[in-house]
Amino acid sequence: MTLVKETAQAGKTAGDKKSELSTRIRASFQQLLAFASLLALVLFFSVASANFYQAANLSNILLSTVVTGLLALGTTFVIITGGIDLSIGTGMTLCSVMTAVFMTQLGLPMILGVLCGVVFGALMGGVNGLFVAVL
Repeated sequence: MTLVKETAQAGKTAGDKKSELSTRIRASFQQLLAFASLLALVLFFSVASANFYQAANLSNILLSTVVTGLLALGTTFVIITGGIDLSIGTGMTLCSVMTAVFMTQLGLPMILGVLCGVVFGALMGGVNGLFVAVL
């Protein structure tokens, strides 16, 4: 088994190794650039506003980004498994509208309306998954 690996490694040309190294460096640079951009934004807003580091402001920022973060987490698992699903944003919007319909039009209490919205989302995800698997 190791002989096969050594033969495969020996068969690589210098150009292949350089290309692989270049790809790794580019990927690392992109990750570093994203983190550096975040640090630049934090630095800019901390200088621009004296109220940036207050607990209420940081709490508002986290509450504003939690939905996007949860969607990104779910999308990450879909992409890792080799799929791609662009309907997540639309599905989230439909579930939130249906939750509002359950609470306002049908007059359900908030807890029951949210629970119905979650069940609606699970059903929609199941139908979507069935379509992906079958079609």
